[in-house]
Amino acid sequence: MSNNKNKQFNWSRTARDVVVTAINKGQLPILGVCSVFMVILIRIPAQDLSGLLKDIFSKLAHGELIAYILLVIQSMAWFTHARIMRRNFTEETNRICKEKSELQNLLSSKEYRKRNASGAVYDAPRIAVAAGRFDEVVALAEA
Repeated sequence: MSNNKNKQFNWSRTARDVVVTAINKGQLPILGVCSVFMVILIRIPAQDLSGLLKDIFSKLAHGELIAYILLVIQSMAWFTHARIMRRNFTEETNRICKEKSELQNLLSSKEYRKRNASGAVYDAPRIAVAAGRFDEVVALAEA
């Protein structure tokens, strides 16, 4: 039987999932700063908030806050560059692993197990025949 209680999402479960994902990706400090900033904005009275926004925009117009704008632009550029470098590194690692496996198979009569960049084995798909025993799909298809 399916349990409907597990399938229901509420704000606390959603908040927990967001925090866990932020922890896993190393973005918890950013989430914390944004949360504090949002609480401060919500707590400020409407009259004070409009005066604060007018003050910020007037300082931006006079060029007094240009360093903060440049900081945001630099941070976005760094984030994009780090993502590109991470992708390039993963592609190069996968290429090297594939080349190593091909050379091992070429120089040896033994067929080595294939591995991806993380070292996980990804042989041909297998299916369970009995507890603890596995036969390859190819053998089952030929039978």
